Amino acid sequence: MNYSVNSERWPSGLRRTLGKRVKGQLFRGFESHSLRHKIKKLKIIYFKVILVLFIFDMKKDITVIITLYKTPIKRLKALNQYKNFNVIIFAQEAEKNYQNIIKKNSLIKFKYFFSTNNIGLPKATNYLISKVKTKYFLFTQADILIDDKSIKYLKNAFKYQKDLIFTGPSFKNKRKKGFQIKDKLDAACMLCDTKKIKKIGFFDEDFFLFWEDIFLMRKINLSEFKMLQSFKAIAKHQSGASSVSNMKVKFVRD
Repeated sequence: MNYSVNSERWPSGLRRTLGKRVKGQLFRGFESHSLRHKIKKLKIIYFKVILVLFIFDMKKDITVIITLYKTPIKRLKALNQYKNFNVIIFAQEAEKNYQNIIKKNSLIKFKYFFSTNNIGLPKATNYLISKVKTKYFLFTQADILIDDKSIKYLKNAFKYQKDLIFTGPSFKNKRKKGFQIKDKLDAACMLCDTKKIKKIGFFDEDFFLFWEDIFLMRKINLSEFKMLQSFKAIAKHQSGASSVSNMKVKFVRD
């Protein structure tokens, strides 16, 4: 027995079945498959919208600031992890055309400042902070790896209490639940409240290279503000980090 197909009643995809045997359950199966396909497409659209909103929210609220000093090209490629953020770079002992090298070896959009001599990390960092217009800024280094999810956890940690000025990640390999108020953080990577930092200041420019982060922690502990470490946020140093950076980080951590 042949089934006749009414073009007004059957989906266009089944009009090819004219003159063929089409069982009722086969048509119901087609409807089910079509519905599943629509649901799948809606899920994809939903997650794309969520991703766009996430990127917009992060970009609106967070600026990444990085000071570079004779940074190898392989380190510049790591800057791609900040492609969803506002980025401001200060290059020391560099020229204006060094920004073309950064553009060539990374995907980030950034503002660029430089000095032809080495003015020191504290002075360069304080200058970058003066250019920040977002609610938070991520103070970090070229040899730090941290993903968007961890930066989001650092931002969310500010909701814990109003007097937080820094939130810092764990440098362990595994995420854990929870957080802890600390009297010192690993200064290699911290999310900072811009307004509070501009109120009390960041690095002491009397220090050129060593121990400026130690005195920063001491200044925070003497102030009204607190520091928090989020165990859900993780970061790590890339292999081959300088011995100076390793020594400073270990001193702060211990």
